[in-house]
Amino acid sequence: MENKHPTAVVKLGDKKAKFLIGEAIGDSVAVLYYNEVDVEGALKDGQIVDEEKISKALSTFANLNDEELRLKVSTQTVAMVYPPIGLEIYQSVKSSHSVGEDIAPIDISNVMSLVNKERVPNANQIVDIVPDFFTLDNGKHYYDPPLGERSSSLVIQTKVYTLPSQIAATYKRVVSKAGFVGLRGGVGPYLCAQLLQSDPEVPKDCFYCDIGASLTTVSLLSRGSPIRSLTFRNAGDDIDKAIAKRFSGMALSYARALKEAYGYSPILSEYQGDIGEYKDPDGAVQKIGPRALNEVLKAHFQDFGTFLINAVASLIEATPVNSPESKAFLNGLPIILGGGTSQMEGMLELLEPYGGTHPMSLYVPKVPGAYDPSLTEMLGMVLVASRYRGSLGDDYHRVNTLSRGK
Repeated sequence: MENKHPTAVVKLGDKKAKFLIGEAIGDSVAVLYYNEVDVEGALKDGQIVDEEKISKALSTFANLNDEELRLKVSTQTVAMVYPPIGLEIYQSVKSSHSVGEDIAPIDISNVMSLVNKERVPNANQIVDIVPDFFTLDNGKHYYDPPLGERSSSLVIQTKVYTLPSQIAATYKRVVSKAGFVGLRGGVGPYLCAQLLQSDPEVPKDCFYCDIGASLTTVSLLSRGSPIRSLTFRNAGDDIDKAIAKRFSGMALSYARALKEAYGYSPILSEYQGDIGEYKDPDGAVQKIGPRALNEVLKAHFQDFGTFLINAVASLIEATPVNSPESKAFLNGLPIILGGGTSQMEGMLELLEPYGGTHPMSLYVPKVPGAYDPSLTEMLGMVLVASRYRGSLGDDYHRVNTLSRGK
């Protein structure tokens, strides 16, 4: 069951509100439109602290008229990317009697509503329900809704994604205030897992490390689903702060510019020239060479690498295993680095020494016009929205008007 309409996706970051319209073609994604608006200061560590600023920013995406692209877009419904802060994943099995002799859409809705009414521990709120499979009275399993199949009952096994109620409610509220109907949402690790699964070159089982601006999320992924995730507060902004702290008096914006322009490069260390300058607290102009920048980054990533490998160890420890072979399998899974900060030059060289038995690699989406790891979750949302894999809303997400002028 596929949705043939383009999907509009919203993702909120600590600095930008991002808006993407895409369409799934099989397991590939075509990006039709992308834009972003500054929202710096309106979020802190993934949590919304200024709802009005976010809502106003999102409302600019409702009716777009891009004269340069000769593109007009009118959007009423959006799919939301939720942060994995406080994410809890549960398994649920529910059953119901079918209304008629054959399975109909109402039977799917009925059994899904039973899952949605389930009591969630820790006062969390359900933000997404993803079916693993459906079972009929003859014992046959279906991964897609078995519409039209004869059965007196329907059993569903699902994964239930929940977030702290305050976070879920705030994200939904800003979308509504912006004038959109939020028909679907997905948590970042699940959306990343879906996009990675669509790439035949990516291992089906891995640890995915999403390095954002203020948060890093490490998830154990298996065949398109996160098993569990951990989030820690050490990411791109902390790199900027480390650079600015080392070169006292440097503005954070300039530290970020150095990080993005040069990153970590052992080869560049042999270069004796200057790559930048700044004024120290006394007003004196100080020069910066590549060797000094490399030293700052290498020192910072000693802490980050420890955070990362400790998170991986915690995920392994929390995963039940039945044999030494299973434990060895987890200890040998690759770590895939993604997220916007993973684009920094030298990221892999800095972190590989901490991987131990876990080989490391970088992930970049193979989507024309969107070769950007910071868009992985949004691209995964387009894939998810194109087929029946949940959820709490109706199974469609429509961009009401999408036209290109002559």
